[in-house]
Amino acid sequence: MNQQEREKVLADQELFKQVIESEANNRSTVSAAIANNLVEDRNVEFLMRRGAENIMREAYLNRLISSKLPKDFPSDEQVAEYFESNKGQFIVPERVHVWQIFFKKTDSSDKKETAELKKKADGIISELNKGKKDYSNIALAQSEHEQSRALGGYMGLLKTSDLIPEIKEPILKLKEGEISKPIESQAGIHILKRGKILKPETLELPQVEQQIRQLLIKQANTQLRNAIFNQARKEYPQALSDNKLEEWRLRLKTKTAQ
Repeated sequence: MNQQEREKVLADQELFKQVIESEANNRSTVSAAIANNLVEDRNVEFLMRRGAENIMREAYLNRLISSKLPKDFPSDEQVAEYFESNKGQFIVPERVHVWQIFFKKTDSSDKKETAELKKKADGIISELNKGKKDYSNIALAQSEHEQSRALGGYMGLLKTSDLIPEIKEPILKLKEGEISKPIESQAGIHILKRGKILKPETLELPQVEQQIRQLLIKQANTQLRNAIFNQARKEYPQALSDNKLEEWRLRLKTKTAQ
């Protein structure tokens, strides 16, 4: 456990009891496995050895990385420098709030069936424009797009660049709150309603500082891990050759086929 988890468990008597009981169950099960000679199983023995090797490798890597990374990495200057050099990464693109009432076309839909769906959509649009029906209520009752139907037709705040062409052009031509004519896509017929359009926005450093810190730490960890791997291979080389690899491959392939 890390220090935070440890303090949480020790502060709660019931939680502490649950943790200890869980550990007792684990130990009892391990004892039962040993009593039934599971450690003599070659596959189990291999997995245990490999698990121990993985733990040792990660502990070694983490210890070396921790010793090589400065405690204050990344510094405020490094974060600011990354931000200035990569401002293009921190632009929130144009987005738009979109609602839809949707009617699916089936794989076998022909022109007649599609025309009937459009006629149905025209009738709904007429009632909406006359104020006889509420958009969200119709979406809840009739829309065939499961995710947005449950939200009264609300699709979310969508990037305009992600909208399919059949929808993008019509939705951007609408005024805020305006309802579209029936729009046909490959999937079906859409009745769209446009919400507010949010223009592209360049984020400021305080908004992305934590994100940059995490990114720089991740990059440094990856670079250090690769350097440690390369150094280990130089100091403790493993004898590999194309002939040896092919021999192993064929042996394993033959064994698998048996």
